[in-house]
Amino acid sequence: MKILVDCSLLNIGGGVQVGLSFLENLSNDKSIEAIVVATVQIDQQLSDKAKLAFKNYQVIQSKNKIKLSKIMKNIEAIYNPDLVFTVFGPSYWRSKAPNLQGFALGLMFYSEVQDYLKYSFLKKIRIKLMYVVKQYLFKKNADYYVVETNVVRKNLSKLLNVSLDNIFVVENCYSPIFEKNIKENNISNNKDKFNLIVPSSYYPHKNLEVVAVVCDILVERKIFDINFNFMLKKSDFDKIKSLCKNQEAKNLLNNYGPVDYKMLAIKYLENNAVFLPTLAESSTSAYPEAFISQRPLLTSDRDFSRGLCEESAIYFDPFNAIDIVEKIISLKENENLKKLLIANGLHQLSTYTTPETKWLKQREIFHNILNIHEGKQDELH
Repeated sequence: MKILVDCSLLNIGGGVQVGLSFLENLSNDKSIEAIVVATVQIDQQLSDKAKLAFKNYQVIQSKNKIKLSKIMKNIEAIYNPDLVFTVFGPSYWRSKAPNLQGFALGLMFYSEVQDYLKYSFLKKIRIKLMYVVKQYLFKKNADYYVVETNVVRKNLSKLLNVSLDNIFVVENCYSPIFEKNIKENNISNNKDKFNLIVPSSYYPHKNLEVVAVVCDILVERKIFDINFNFMLKKSDFDKIKSLCKNQEAKNLLNNYGPVDYKMLAIKYLENNAVFLPTLAESSTSAYPEAFISQRPLLTSDRDFSRGLCEESAIYFDPFNAIDIVEKIISLKENENLKKLLIANGLHQLSTYTTPETKWLKQREIFHNILNIHEGKQDELH
């Protein structure tokens, strides 16, 4: 089997992590001949061993969509793959080979989030048009789709008006490197302060701005031993920090900067809990990462989070900073609650796909798609 893997759209956040995990697994499978197109962000973190295992490996720096499309079409023409897999779409080009694309644009299903974010009328129109374009590209350039939950599968089927048979589910999970680093490192978290890691990139729907309001409330209550640790570019972190009305509240905010894929597990272990105030997700690796690192999880009370975490998280109203403060304090002061959440998290983790099982599911999807198309070719003849 020969596959062209398109990672040319993976530049930031969880998509890069998913892409890296997939490529590391792919590199170990000798039954697949892989042609890989990567971004600089992928290239900087992918192992040399993986790069050398691929039939062809290219790094593309251009973000120009027209130029990218031409490059991808040329690569397909040279190598003539059996299947094209875009890790997360939509792609801006149509392959001749059967095309499978990952979908992770959960915000398309939660239009009410825009009202909370108080976008201007013009911005709402721009976003709506952008989603119309992305919807068109998904429908035009992909034959099959892979998502991370059954909820997203059903929503995507309605959104694109495509058969559920064309949408596969492969649950998200932690990466093998994350698991390895958790097992190999015995790091104690800070006992003097209650540190919350915020493992998220800066997007409006991630709702990170609410942390500034939370910090203002904490300072008003004379609580100074709760810290939020971000993993953001300096410019994005500065935006959040500037929203604090109280100067002392800014002291509760810290920033690691963008964290290398190989160091992510260490950052989890250095913290007392995991905090995610997100408003919309297709899925996230942060939940299983919290469970396997045995750190209590606090997250938004939304349908996607309830479905992925069940009894293994403390849920808060992401629109209500006071509720968030109360939930954080309740966790900080209750050792039994921490132990219960950790135990529930480990149990919930057992319901998730392991990195090994995830790869087997992905490979099975590739074979299923090729079998479907071989059957269609036989019918034509």
